[in-house]
Amino acid sequence: MSLLIAIDEFENTWFPRMRAIIRRVVASAKRDEFEAAFFKDLEQQPLGPSVVPSVRAFLSRVDDLEKSQEPNAKDVLAKLASRGLTPSARTQMSEMVKRAEVGGEIADGTTMAKVAQGQKDQVEAVGRFRDWFNDWATTLRTVFTNGRVQIQLGLTTVSRSSAADDAVEEPVVTPEPAPRTPDQPAPHA
Repeated sequence: MSLLIAIDEFENTWFPRMRAIIRRVVASAKRDEFEAAFFKDLEQQPLGPSVVPSVRAFLSRVDDLEKSQEPNAKDVLAKLASRGLTPSARTQMSEMVKRAEVGGEIADGTTMAKVAQGQKDQVEAVGRFRDWFNDWATTLRTVFTNGRVQIQLGLTTVSRSSAADDAVEEPVVTPEPAPRTPDQPAPHA
């Protein structure tokens, strides 16, 4: 897991830096095109096995800057190196990516494939839960029509449009006590 964390930290550091460097270094007439080409089908991934191919692709594209005939490509590469993404740092990260790709065990016999399958199962389960919740919430909104009750039950949310609205305190709706039967004693005051 420490290997994945290190790769994820690299991704979280260098993806945003690369975008900022491109915006600064590449001529304004070409920067959007340059950024779109560099990051085509390349987005930051959450911590997990998906960071491995993401960082591999990023490193490959950085390496391609050396051979590129695109204006400003070498300037972007030089700025990356001056900020710490030197050839040796890229090589070190490439080796970490290779170790992760070889299917090394993370811990206790758990492989990257098992982690990836677990994440996929988790995403699917969240999707099924969201569908279940939306089904019941839609049904219950017709039964509980009072907006405050819907908020308390989590069937709807309140959005505030300004800081002044935050100062307004919402009245608290308390449920009415259950009716007493004749054999129950009256509550003590």
